Amino acid sequence: MKGEQTRYGNSFGPAPCFSYFVFDDVVRGAVQSLWRGRLMANGRTIAPATCLQCPISQMPEDLQFEAHYSTAALCPPEGRPHFSVSILSSASGPVKEWIQFLTFLYTHDRVGTVRIPGWKLQFQPPNHIPVEPEPICVYYEPRPLQPSPTMSSRSNVTHNKIVEQHSMRADVPHSPAQSRPAHETLRQRQSTTAQVHPAFLDSLEQTHAAWIFGGLAELIDNSRDALATRLDISVAQMAIFKNSQKDRIPVLQVCDNGCGMSHQDIVRMLSLGHKRPGVDDVDQIGCFGVGFKTGAMRIGSDAVVFTKGKETCSLGFLSKSYNQGLDVLEVPIVTYQVSDDGSAMDLDDKHFSRAQEEACKKAVKEHSPFRSDIMIGAQFAKIGARGTSIYVYNLEQWEGKCIFDWSNGAEQEDRNKNDGEIADIQIRSKRVRNRPGQTSRKVPLDYSLRAYLEVLFLNPRMTIYLQGTRVKTLRLAESLHKTQRFQFPFVSESGSRKAEKMIELTLGFRQEEYNLGNCGVFLYWHGRLIEAYKRVGGMTRSADVGRGIIGVMDVTEAMDFGNGKVGVLNSKQGFTDSDTYVKLEKWLGDMFNAYWDENFDNLETMDKNTKLHPDHQWVQCDSCLKWRVLPDGWNSDEMEGDWFCYMEPYCGSCNDAEVMPGNDVFTIEVKRGGGILHPPHGNGSDVSMVANGDNVVDNSSSSDEVGVARKRRRPPVQGKSIAVPLQSRKLCPIVKKKKVASKEKEKGKK
Repeated sequence: MKGEQTRYGNSFGPAPCFSYFVFDDVVRGAVQSLWRGRLMANGRTIAPATCLQCPISQMPEDLQFEAHYSTAALCPPEGRPHFSVSILSSASGPVKEWIQFLTFLYTHDRVGTVRIPGWKLQFQPPNHIPVEPEPICVYYEPRPLQPSPTMSSRSNVTHNKIVEQHSMRADVPHSPAQSRPAHETLRQRQSTTAQVHPAFLDSLEQTHAAWIFGGLAELIDNSRDALATRLDISVAQMAIFKNSQKDRIPVLQVCDNGCGMSHQDIVRMLSLGHKRPGVDDVDQIGCFGVGFKTGAMRIGSDAVVFTKGKETCSLGFLSKSYNQGLDVLEVPIVTYQVSDDGSAMDLDDKHFSRAQEEACKKAVKEHSPFRSDIMIGAQFAKIGARGTSIYVYNLEQWEGKCIFDWSNGAEQEDRNKNDGEIADIQIRSKRVRNRPGQTSRKVPLDYSLRAYLEVLFLNPRMTIYLQGTRVKTLRLAESLHKTQRFQFPFVSESGSRKAEKMIELTLGFRQEEYNLGNCGVFLYWHGRLIEAYKRVGGMTRSADVGRGIIGVMDVTEAMDFGNGKVGVLNSKQGFTDSDTYVKLEKWLGDMFNAYWDENFDNLETMDKNTKLHPDHQWVQCDSCLKWRVLPDGWNSDEMEGDWFCYMEPYCGSCNDAEVMPGNDVFTIEVKRGGGILHPPHGNGSDVSMVANGDNVVDNSSSSDEVGVARKRRRPPVQGKSIAVPLQSRKLCPIVKKKKVASKEKEKGKK
């Protein structure tokens, strides 16, 4: 059995991800609503795991199994409380290890034991041999906690660190009976404790000084990490009182229906520094712990946060206006307990006194548009069952006006008649970001929030509304014509193990980008856009080379350096200078040059009226948010309104599995030179073939050229043309301009 246990120590490369909790002694007794961590054996990771309703407070991020596995018969589960733990990752490696671990428990009838402070956890074997990554049942029971001077002193030091270093005005008091405001206690300790000055908020906003949409994207990332299915973004005029006079100011609103935040969560979000989480979750974007602060302070001077979780709702206030003239940064927070039916809110007296509640609400009433208890309560009621609403105001200025230029757009009928504008939020400067070799000045993504949201996520799962109008998100890689795929090889280091992995790059032509004169590669990390229109290869030397060519690549694995280090800037708008990124840039240039030379360099300019369609037309269900492939004759651009899986042309169910894009079309035809392009025959070899349009590309590597697309040709056959489609698609011919200059000269001479 010892050998079996060692096998579960395979490491999948720890990397940081966003975590929702503050693990600290001062919050002992609070109940977590969500836990994320890792299951460990012999110091190695089995798989990242999660529990949606964890009944144990202060659950550590890493759960280490004891070396001895008890017999299941000696650990009867009857009468003991329990909860379920599920795998967090969908990657093949962790899923395989998870199934093997459950199989080990079942076949040997063993129970895995984990001991944490105050609790003993026992992971029970499943009732059958698992074939899918199913949850595991965990029974828990209390165990005596040995007191020690070290633990007691650590608790006091941690308490001082949270209250003093971050200066939380209504964060965690010493006891519910404490009525003295937190900032008074802080003032007494200033002589012996380092403090955070309010000017630090000005430093935070410089993270996104170059591009304000980078700051707004941080707020959107938090909504996605909270598993929201709907996100509303808008700018609207709201009333606010300044010097006893009523005024109306623009306010940016970002509201989602995610899982919300508990008291520990909102303290963590508004803290100015905390431990980086050590769990690698490809579905989580946040990992640095500074996103909300840097993003909100770049957009405006003040931000009010309303959030509602499973059992609590909280109010947080991060404000430059409120801290003006103070020597110590103060961040008011208050949390309420919510009744089961959500109709009543009571102060959380475990963390706050009535005096602290009143101090927090007074700060919000005096320095925000929410002037009364009724207005504050209305915002919580507006959220619904769960979710978070963020209001940012006193927005940045551009020539005396708000930096955002927003419009509510027009109804669909009015837009068709009067060519009205679509609802959007744009940067008033309309400045296009500089990229090497770029000459086009029409890059809507740089100043239009709607264009940015359309391609922000590699695989969109949220329904986003901008100024009340739905944003039609798209999977960029599936909206290209004449696509080809290439494999980027890199060496992944995880502990002492090294393995060569492959990352896929998709290159193709997009008519909309051709019309604007744009091209480049879109690089994603954890499914989130980091760099857009990155010019590589010949694109950097000529504006005509590569026009209309778009590349899409997810570099999550390549930019994970292990030991909690990632190759992404904390602004999430670029990559760090590393040997992996330098090699990637060179490889991207080589792949583009090969693709361009093969498909476009020898062809003349296309007719301006030619319309090239994507290889596939896709549509997203508004209920399950799964993507479906449309058959020939259907255009997703013409499908107005909401669409669901049961509607035409899919006529299916939301329970149907999502179809993943693949290379399943082979076209065999006579080339202009008379040769026929043949698909490979199955002979058990490891040669990988990609079929795109009328090309079959061999992606097998050679000693002198890795990942370069190559054609396989056979001897010419005259007068024959064969097409064998495995999946129907519509191919649009390329229309060439005829050369008639010489004929006109001859007519002129005559």
